[in-house]
Amino acid sequence: MFTVIKKIINSPQKFANKILGANIDLPKTGTTNEVEQVIIAGWVLPREEKEAQIIMEGNGREQTFPCDIQRDDVTKTILGEVNPNLKCGFRITLAERGLWKIFFIVEDEKLLIATIDIFSEINFQLDETMKKAIELWNNFIFNKSKNITRDETKYLKVLNNDLIAKYIYKNPIIAVGKLDPINSFLGFNKEEKILVKSFLSLTMNGDFCAILVESILNTGICSIPNPFGEGFAICSESFHFLGSTTLRFVSPSGETFLIIQNPTATDAIYFPTRDFVFCSRVNISEYVLKIVIELCHQFTDILNYTLKASDHKFGGVLASNNRPFHFYYDVCLGLYFLKTRNLINKLPAIYIYEGGEFFSIKELFNAQSCQYIESLSSFKTKSQNNGEFYINVGSNGVDINNRKIIEELDTMILAKSEELIDSKTADEVKMAKECYPLLWFGATVQKRSWLEQVEGGAKIITELAKLYPNIGVVFDGWTSPLNPSKGDIAETAKDQAIVDQIIQLLPQQVKTFSLVGATTVRKLAFATAIDAFIVNYSTGSINVARFAKKHGVGHLSAKMINSAKQLNIHYQTLTVPSDQVVDIPDPNNPGVDFVSYSIDPDVILNMIKEILNENT
Repeated sequence: MFTVIKKIINSPQKFANKILGANIDLPKTGTTNEVEQVIIAGWVLPREEKEAQIIMEGNGREQTFPCDIQRDDVTKTILGEVNPNLKCGFRITLAERGLWKIFFIVEDEKLLIATIDIFSEINFQLDETMKKAIELWNNFIFNKSKNITRDETKYLKVLNNDLIAKYIYKNPIIAVGKLDPINSFLGFNKEEKILVKSFLSLTMNGDFCAILVESILNTGICSIPNPFGEGFAICSESFHFLGSTTLRFVSPSGETFLIIQNPTATDAIYFPTRDFVFCSRVNISEYVLKIVIELCHQFTDILNYTLKASDHKFGGVLASNNRPFHFYYDVCLGLYFLKTRNLINKLPAIYIYEGGEFFSIKELFNAQSCQYIESLSSFKTKSQNNGEFYINVGSNGVDINNRKIIEELDTMILAKSEELIDSKTADEVKMAKECYPLLWFGATVQKRSWLEQVEGGAKIITELAKLYPNIGVVFDGWTSPLNPSKGDIAETAKDQAIVDQIIQLLPQQVKTFSLVGATTVRKLAFATAIDAFIVNYSTGSINVARFAKKHGVGHLSAKMINSAKQLNIHYQTLTVPSDQVVDIPDPNNPGVDFVSYSIDPDVILNMIKEILNENT
């Protein structure tokens, strides 16, 4: 827990010959606040139209920051007009104890403005148990685990979640997907910032998983560039809980960091010695906290495992996900990067858990070392008992640098699926091709669903049947993995119930085919045969919009459509305009993921008519 006191040393008016005005907005002057991190923000406007800079001095080092934030409120007040080309604001995040001096640099002159005193009252506030727990955690994150005895591990294990959040995890700086915030973070010095940004850029590469695996196969341990200085950080420890894999890396100086993998190879990287978390795509800092809580609660087992790290052997990779989206966008893509480096059949094992394989990895990648397990949780015991560590296979989805690779992967998936089609499905597809048009209609009840899909879907198909008496409809829904779970069977039944309701409202001459609960191979057999589709833009689009590259209509909530367009590959999809969509949030699940929506069926009907007319 930090306490902050700010003191203004010199009023900006003292430097009126150099600046038109300046202010330190944050932290508030003359107050003492208990905080986890300090935001230093304000502005400085030089008399000449030049960029000012801020210097922070403290803890034996000096760092310079630009005034690179546009402050229209300031320029309008001081200059009488907004100047879009003039940036005079600054914002710096500070999470380090000490006495810091703040200077303005104007025309190369250093003007001292204020001091920020950040000190800890922890010694006065915590009991001996808490102090000991913090000491143990510091030994762990600075790779001094040999200083910890088994009996001492209880000090971390007994902490409740709130204490772990407050004193162990604290309140780290969070950066999501962008490296720029590191520039204003004082947890790294100037040289370290360059290294950290280069390191994080490496981890964001689609083939980072392959880089990890290749280093292990070459040296026996996972070795990557050290983000803090010279040399390499190494890893031979993997922790498996909360449905993810966590890798513990140790730098040459002893500082550690954690890479959390699920579903990608780097969903988040936690630098506990610097109170910093980098999330690759979305902010999962709360999930990182849960990982830290598990590490504390299981600290006795963690310590025993860590102390033997030098003897650990690489056991292989984990290649599973129970969602088709992540299986194809992350797991399969990660495996494809391994294939391009000829690493697939050099692996000790590829582990696949029940319900986490939607296409045969053995068939698709000619993988000879596939092994099946019940669940990811079994790896906790497996890694600790066998003295092994494992890497999660996962890429970074739809990245501009991945598009060519994804197209190569998709070509391979389509070709292999054609080889694997069973005779019954082949006969059904032959029958379906006799219909025109052959329309694909996706149904879903799980989340993000079109609320009028029963009545609306029936109306659209009925109206199309008046124009196309020989129409056929392929109904899609839940996709089953190769080894369906009870949950898959239950979700299939829910979607099939929706489809049955739609079919009951259709004219009898409409031929229908159901893919609800089918596997990817069966779905792709039909997807490559259809003439057009109507689907949920995100959940149900992958087979027809990405793999088969067909024409169709995609619908989704107005709140989520923009992010979905960044995450999903579509080639020939018309999207229902957001102004035609009314979002209906779920009161029990307020998150964006669960927002369903209302659309007038005539909107979709007119769009699908246009598509059919253009492609007839």
